[in-house]
Amino acid sequence: MTLLIDIGNSKIKLAIFEDENDLEIPHLFYTIEGNDYILSNTFKEINCKYKIESVFCSSVAPRYDNMIKKASEDIFSIPATFVSLENIPIKTLNPDYALGGHDRLLASYACANIYKEKNYDAHIVISLGTATTTNVIDKDFTFLGGMIMSGIHTSFEGLSNRTKLPIYDILEYYETKPNPIVNTTKECIEAGMFYQAIASINNAFDITESHLKENYDIKNINFCITGGYSNILFRHFNDKVNFHPNLVLQGLFFTNQLLK
Repeated sequence: MTLLIDIGNSKIKLAIFEDENDLEIPHLFYTIEGNDYILSNTFKEINCKYKIESVFCSSVAPRYDNMIKKASEDIFSIPATFVSLENIPIKTLNPDYALGGHDRLLASYACANIYKEKNYDAHIVISLGTATTTNVIDKDFTFLGGMIMSGIHTSFEGLSNRTKLPIYDILEYYETKPNPIVNTTKECIEAGMFYQAIASINNAFDITESHLKENYDIKNINFCITGGYSNILFRHFNDKVNFHPNLVLQGLFFTNQLLK
């Protein structure tokens, strides 16, 4: 089995997919903090349950890479392989795009692959992590580009650092929307985080869609959200927005299948 690892700025996700039919519900899935002790224990637990034959990683946080390599060697007795720009079977308009992040390319590739039979002209993928990114890939698997914005929690960490306001989160709003007219500091911050996130994501979809239709002659567009905060916010968008929380891991799966 192949252990797939998405090394993000804030969290490390690990998954095993048995086949393409397993992509939405992984056979195994962990989200962990990036430290030696937790990673080592997680690898040991996985090693007790599965025969890991390869480890395939995407990383946007090089500070964790050596930790992953060492743990893979020590516990699985195999080297961890890291995806490169050349491995991902899509075209980019910028030959130096590697600086932009493999995670964005993998998520875009996965989305285009999942919906390749649906006759979309292009896909807009918004990833909600430490950064919020918009990513556009067309039906010919050409990555057209996108935007990078401050992430939901990152924005409010910045607010807290510049003021005396505490940091809260929006985890409790999984099913219901907050009241936009509230009176406690906690409720005001949570409502602000929630509605700022929803508004910025909807606006990013709208302006990207308009630009594609005006400048690329693209009409039939697929909309998708992914990443950590997508688990909380997905039910608060209209039906045209598809939800796939682990597109980077799915992109790793598709890429690894081609490399075998």
